[in-house]
This record gives sequence, structure tokens and C-alpha cells, in this order.
Amino acid sequence: MAEGVQYGLSEEKERRLGMARSGALQGIRRRLVGEPMFKRFGDNQDSFASSSELAPTRLGMAVEEQWPAFKLVGFGFYYAWIWISYNSNVLVSPGAAYLPPDTISQTYLFSTLALSLALVALSIGRRFTERMMNRVSVAVVASLVAGLATVGLYAASAPEASGALLVVCAVLTGLGTSVIVLRFGIIYSKVSARDAVMYTAASFVFACMIYFVAIGLPAPAGMVIAALLPLMAVVSTLPNAEFAVEEGALPERASRSANMFFVRLLIAVAVFSVVVGVARGFAVPHSVAANMNAEGAVIVFSSGVVAAALFLLVGLLRRNFDVGRLYYPIILVVAACILVTPLVGGAAFGGQFVTVGYNCFVLVIWCLLAYVAYSSRLSPILVFGLGRGASALGTTLGWMVGLALVRAYGETGLSLEVVSVAMVFALLVVSMLVLNDRLIGEALREGSKVASAPDAPQGEGDEGVEARGGAAEFPADAEPSAFEERKPGRYQQRLSAVAERCGLSPRERDVFELLVRGRSIDYIAQNLTISFNTAKSHIRHIYVKADVHSRQELLDIIDREGE
Repeated sequence: MAEGVQYGLSEEKERRLGMARSGALQGIRRRLVGEPMFKRFGDNQDSFASSSELAPTRLGMAVEEQWPAFKLVGFGFYYAWIWISYNSNVLVSPGAAYLPPDTISQTYLFSTLALSLALVALSIGRRFTERMMNRVSVAVVASLVAGLATVGLYAASAPEASGALLVVCAVLTGLGTSVIVLRFGIIYSKVSARDAVMYTAASFVFACMIYFVAIGLPAPAGMVIAALLPLMAVVSTLPNAEFAVEEGALPERASRSANMFFVRLLIAVAVFSVVVGVARGFAVPHSVAANMNAEGAVIVFSSGVVAAALFLLVGLLRRNFDVGRLYYPIILVVAACILVTPLVGGAAFGGQFVTVGYNCFVLVIWCLLAYVAYSSRLSPILVFGLGRGASALGTTLGWMVGLALVRAYGETGLSLEVVSVAMVFALLVVSMLVLNDRLIGEALREGSKVASAPDAPQGEGDEGVEARGGAAEFPADAEPSAFEERKPGRYQQRLSAVAERCGLSPRERDVFELLVRGRSIDYIAQNLTISFNTAKSHIRHIYVKADVHSRQELLDIIDREGE
């Protein structure tokens, strides 16, 4: 008996050793072949859906189903923080109210400089950034750092406070909000151009409302609201399940035309931001912190009115809205405002018009970045990291140059007219030669074709599907033989029953029916006219609601439904 037990234990030990050797050989084979450690969603759905860290919660999905726009309009929390921080005296202590606005200037410069450098660094290290974006804890910590640093800015604005505290807090706000920018960039990369315009415009209107609430409250209540806004922005992104889908994606295979358009867009954003920064730098010496609420109210209200009008205009249009139509009008408005600035002596009044134009430009550029990420193979982290980074870096450098010129030479020694004409000339050159409305229109039309076209030829078997990340266990055009034996009527009833019991939304039911037929993610996206990443998001929701980890388990549920 003892020998039998010993023999059984020995056999079990050999079996485990064999499994260990097999696993080790598979690991070596992966390293030799070069198989990536992180697979795409379609390539490894089992391990992906079972991750408790990455899987969306049912509460989060319930919020998303009841109010799917929450994660998009939540962008307004972030922009409200920007407007409150840089267009009001909410973060200025009462003792510094009538001092020159050096505190706001230094805060803006150090914060935006840290933001731009962080975004560029995160976009360059995209693999690391993808894993970081997947961690909710990282986003929450980043928002808390930005919120606490906002409180620190209020304390650092006191006359007796140390200047080092101001610099440290300003840098921390830039570093913390860089994570928020990329999270919203990932979300906006999943929507069409029309939806991006509408939700961005709605976010601006929402931010406008928050701004006026914050400046209308007595101190320090407004500061508390501003400190909570980064956390609220992150909370609004939590119901979204798109972040984990991006991890381990294959390298970008964007077309040459898409790459060239993105480079042109970056150049235009950088030049425009520098020009606006110089114009805003001219206006800094003409204002004091006590007047910033009145000046900022004009800027924010005007920006909100433009955003509301744009929201209504796009909402009334039944066809897709060409965001490129807004490009030239904004260029002309900003150019006119820059030319008006010398007529008012470089006063803050002229800077207000320039800032309103810049806010409108940011709205358009954010939508263009969203569409580039939506319609091309470029990573949204790369697109929004470099795009928003170029904008922040350009305004920072321009602000520094404008402020330095005015302080060094004064308005009498330096002709504002010459500088204004030079800036307008730079805008016109960029808008006509580097990035014009024709190039934007062509890029949008080409992007529409790319977004609606399949990524891989259908019907080429498993290899053709998996090579482009399409999913799964069946060829793209092949269906399981067991399906052919089932009666369509009864099987459709099973599908409806499973979908009803799992609480699938109408769009998820459409994806569900194609998924169980063995269709790839590419095919589902093309057939339902949705983006590749949106299709992956719906599949992920289906797995969570059905409490399964693979397509096979989903098919087993359908089979049990008929028993």
C-alpha cells in the first residue's frame, strides 16, 4: 500500500515537472520568436477579461449605459480647472489681490512647461504609458497630486510664502494633469468627428458653468472646488473600459499620408500657440490679480457662448460635420485680435480677444487630434501626447517671449505694431502652406474611408485575421459547423434569451450576434460602422455581463439555453 502511494506521488511529481518544463519551453519559444509579452484583446481574451484590475465594474457600466456621455463631458472638469487656475484669482490669497499678477504668470509658465514635457515624455515611452493608463490607482494618485498642488498654489500666493513652494506646486499640477489629458485623449479617440465636436463643445459649456460657480463663491470655497476638479475628471473616466484594450497593441501602421498630416498638424499647433502666447504675454503687465475675475469672466463666457453655438449647429446638422470648416474662421479671428492689440496699447482688453480665439482653436485642434487617432493606426497616446504637448509648450514659450520683450524694451521702445504684423504673417503662412482647409478636408475624407474599411482581407483563415488583431477562434468568414445544423428560428430565440438575461444594450446585442457567429473584430467594426476599439469595448462589456472569459464559454451559455 505504501509503495502504491509512493508510486502515485512520484507519478504526480513527474506530471508537474513535465508541465513546468512545457511552460519553460513555451516561455523560451516566445522570447526567441519575439512574441510580445502583452497581447491584443482579440489575441488573448481569456487572460484579459479575467483581470480584476482592468475589468470594468458593473456599477461603472451601469453609469455608462445610463449616461454614456458622462466620460466625454467629464472633459469639462479638466478644462474648468484650467480656466479657474489661469483666468481668475480664486487661487490667489486675499493678501496678494492687488499685486501684479506675477503669481498667476509663474504658475502658468511652470505648470504648462511641466505639462508639455510630461506629455512628450509619456508619448515617447508609449509602452510604459499604456500600462500606466490601465491602472486606475495611477490616475487617482495623479489627480490627488494635482488637487493637493492646487491647494499649495493658494498657500504659495501669500506675500510671505516661499517662491520655491510656488514652483514646486505649479510643476506638480502640470505632471498630475498630464495623466488626465491622456485618459481623455484615449476616450475621445473612440468617437467620430461629429461626436468629438459635440462633446468637446458640451464640455466647454459645462466648464463655463463650473467656472462661474467657483468665482461666485467666497474664498476659500472656490479654491476647494478647483482642488476637487482633477479628481472629478478622473472619476468621470472610470466607467470607461477602453484603457486596458490599448495595452500591448501592435506598433502603429498608419499610412504615410496620415503621418504627414499629423506632422503638419503639430507644426500648425506649435506656431499658432507661440503666436497666441506672445500676444498674451504682452497683456500681462496691464492687469492685476484683483481684476482677473472680471477679465476672465469675459473670456470664459465668450468661449462658452461660441461652444454652445457650435454644439447647436452640429446637433442640427444631420450629416457629418466637417470640423475643418472652423479652421480658417478661427485663424482670421485671432489674426484680427492680434492686429487690434496695438490699438489698445497691448492692454489686457486685447489679450482677452486673443485668448477667446485660442480657446476656440484648442476646441478645434482637440477634435482634429481625436479624429486622427480615431481614423488612423496612430496610438491616441502618441497623438494627444504630442499634440497637446505642442500646444502647451508653444503657449509657454510664447508667453515667456512676449513678457520678456515688454519688460525689457517697454511699449515705447518696441513697436507692438511690427510684432503684431509679424505674428499675423506667421499665422497666414502656416494656414496657407503648412496646414490649410483643403488638407484638413482631404485627411478627414481619407480617414473616413480608412475607418470604414476592414483591416485585413476577409476569408483568409485564422492567420489573416490574427495578423491584424482580429480575433479569435474562427476564420473571418467561416462559421462553426455546429451553427449550420441549428434551426435559425430557435437559435435566434436562444440568442435573444441570453442577451435579455445578461442585460445587453441594443448595440451590444448587434455585436453579440456577430461575435457568436465567429466574426472577427475587424468584421464587426466594418459591419456595424463603428471603430475597431469601440467594437473591442462592446465585446469586453459582453464578457463581463455574461460572466465569461472567452468566446467558447459564451457559446456554452447559448447551448445550455436550449437544454
